Amino acid sequence: MPNSPHCPAPHTSGLPTALSTQRGFSLVELLTVVALMTLLVSLGVNSIAGHEKTRQMTAFGNRITNLAYLAREKAISRNTPCALVMLRARDEQSEPAAFAVLMLQDD
Repeated sequence: MPNSPHCPAPHTSGLPTALSTQRGFSLVELLTVVALMTLLVSLGVNSIAGHEKTRQMTAFGNRITNLAYLAREKAISRNTPCALVMLRARDEQSEPAAFAVLMLQDD
């Protein structure tokens, strides 16, 4: 009657009973979790960096749009041609260092 529902099955793993009842994570499981966490953190960092660049580009575009509207309003109100001028630093990769709205006058 060793296999009856009231008697547990005999231990057949070959390990002592104290070691076979211990519970924990294997090295493979721990390395898998660490790899997944590293992947998720790296994706999060890239997402934040991309969001900051998008925000900067949107702000820059809004600034240019507002200045173009200002130049248009000045040209209409004074009935003179206007120009929006962007001055860059010597480094071609940097964003413009200054903006100006110039009104052209006929003399």
